[in-house]
Amino acid sequence: NRAASAAIKFLTKNRLGRVTLLPVSTIRSRHLNSGIVRLAEEVAGYIGVASDLVKMPENLTRIKEFLLGTTIIADNLDNAIQISRKISQKTRVVTLDGQVVNAGGSLTGGANRNDNQGVLVQKNELESLEKSTAEMDQKLAEKETALKQAKAELAKISASHERGQQKRFEFHQRVQSLKSQCDSLQNAVSTKQRELKTLELAMKNAASQQSTSDESQLSQKQADIEQKLQQTNNQLDEKRVQLANVKQSAETFATQKQALHEEIVVEQQKLRQLQVDQAALNKQVSNHQTDKAGLLKQQHQLQEELSK
Repeated sequence: NRAASAAIKFLTKNRLGRVTLLPVSTIRSRHLNSGIVRLAEEVAGYIGVASDLVKMPENLTRIKEFLLGTTIIADNLDNAIQISRKISQKTRVVTLDGQVVNAGGSLTGGANRNDNQGVLVQKNELESLEKSTAEMDQKLAEKETALKQAKAELAKISASHERGQQKRFEFHQRVQSLKSQCDSLQNAVSTKQRELKTLELAMKNAASQQSTSDESQLSQKQADIEQKLQQTNNQLDEKRVQLANVKQSAETFATQKQALHEEIVVEQQKLRQLQVDQAALNKQVSNHQTDKAGLLKQQHQLQEELSK
């Protein structure tokens, strides 16, 4: 009290203005009647008693309860009016954006040119924006992870498709080579068959002329040609089997290639959608950060005005 008295005397002597001082040691708390609180709680939009919503150091509890213990907080002006009527206008009701329904029913409100919102509203909006921004950051991180996975999968499938193209080319070359070999062997068989027919005809002529020596030589030559013909036929059969196997492998690969192509199309669609989602999320995060910066600026300006 002595300190408060000295301060007031100093202000008076030097004409520095007026001030209200609250002595910590002697000031008394103020509280609402529990019946009033129960009535207010029944109305939509009731948030609480201001002294219960504000945090201050423990040694200033009575100061807080003296200043705020009889003030009710509501979410908006319409609900504040309803609360005031419910409690027979016995105490002040203040909204989050700073509008006031005074005890007795009079209203105090409006906004300055800067259209600054109340500190509580700004705080709530700031917390909401921070939460939304954090959620957006989380979603963005998840989308980026999914995008990386999709790109990796697409690269894997594309590499497999590329290897398949090379394998298809090799199959084609192999088929052409085997076809060429089969054609050559077929020509060889035809040649041997013609030679064999020529020998058979010569043997018949030798037999009709009763030339034992010529017939013996022709028989030996026929045996040689028949042996070579059998070998050539065996080679031809072997090449035909190889050709059939290669063609079967080529058909199987063609089916696999088509499946790979379809997978690539699906992965490309997924990748494009992920890129669209990521761009949308980036825009939302940017908008939230802009709103957050604006609110912080408004809050700072309001706090400066209140401190004057």
